[in-house]
Amino acid sequence: MDLYKVKVSELTDLKKVKKIMRQVKLELDVLEEDLLFCYEMPTKELKNKCQYLSMLRNALRQRSYELQDPIYSDGTIDLYQDNTDCFSICLTGQKVPIGEIKYIATKNIVPGNISYRIYEPYQGHHYALRALRIVGEQLLESGITQIYITATNNQNIPSMKTIEEFGGKPYWGDSEKLSGPVPYKCNLEEIYSK
Repeated sequence: MDLYKVKVSELTDLKKVKKIMRQVKLELDVLEEDLLFCYEMPTKELKNKCQYLSMLRNALRQRSYELQDPIYSDGTIDLYQDNTDCFSICLTGQKVPIGEIKYIATKNIVPGNISYRIYEPYQGHHYALRALRIVGEQLLESGITQIYITATNNQNIPSMKTIEEFGGKPYWGDSEKLSGPVPYKCNLEEIYSK
């Protein structure tokens, strides 16, 4: 399939939309790697292809929301599944992403991680907290009782407050003042027993 001839508005099958989205992601990854490691000046054509594929990816993502119902909702926000553990956050009834949240299972020092982001125009309305509560409840129902959420740094006070309001406690304790990322431990059984 020629990705440069896709007519998004004509796509009516969600599986086909997601298949094309995967192809776009792969192609974009290759082109962005070429841009990053290009020893010569990147061509205008290469930059234009990357820009086009980024716009196509966003249009396909929007189309996938139009073709499906939200996976989870709390009446204020809806979560649409982008892939297995990644969800786009949309306001209820509006299929335009205002952020994203994902669960990353790891087997490193920290056994799990939730990553979230609310786009700037929508920050300050507790949408991240709502998304954390929805995803946390789903994780608990699936048998995961403890997760870790890391604030990007100790200067990101709104994110730290959101995690603390959710029920996270600093992993390293209150005594240490870290300059980098701040991990929080979240006991889901304790959080949802209240």
